[in-house]
Amino acid sequence: MDRMKWFNLLKVQSLTSTTSIKDVPDIPSDEPCNEQLKRYADKIKSMPNFMGDAVESEEFKPFKKYFGELTDEAIPTSSNNYQIELLPRFRKGEFYTIRAWKHYYYSPIPEDVACEVLRKLKEYVINVGSGGWAGKEYSYKGYTMNFSSASDIDFSHLEVTVAKEYTWNDKIHLAVGREENMNVEALLNVPEIDNIFNTLGYYKYYPWLDWRD
Repeated sequence: MDRMKWFNLLKVQSLTSTTSIKDVPDIPSDEPCNEQLKRYADKIKSMPNFMGDAVESEEFKPFKKYFGELTDEAIPTSSNNYQIELLPRFRKGEFYTIRAWKHYYYSPIPEDVACEVLRKLKEYVINVGSGGWAGKEYSYKGYTMNFSSASDIDFSHLEVTVAKEYTWNDKIHLAVGREENMNVEALLNVPEIDNIFNTLGYYKYYPWLDWRD
């Protein structure tokens, strides 16, 4: 079996062996819906960033020679984005990054709208496997709700945004995700790429990716 076939098989096995859809419980009747959305935002903010932790680990030190410095693009009150890039001498083509991100922006919305967001979130099913990205959009009492997800080999996330209709100003933006964006040529140009992804833990399905309770 050639090297790239083995690498792709490794990715598929790592993903499919651990992927599952979690059951989402009913919305607690004794908790105001805005408070639950705020709790989700706080939960996402407190989650460790798996890639940031892995890159700083002892196990990853042998692989740092392939990458530039870890980039942390963060807005402390609303988002966190870690990205590593192959150094120019290892790049082939225009795709050479690995990143993981979180969004945890919350501002209050009308309570009945918040409850509708939670109802739609409870019903939403993450797109699992190799089917690509899946999204849903709803309008409710002057607000637009967008739900999107993917759980593919290279890209996975669960994301929710809520905004006033006809504006680009999100009132709520909750998301956790990760993305591998590399050309095949770039992967072949780094002999230890298999161990790099294993050390990052990239191809495991993370239970926290589905950040619902």
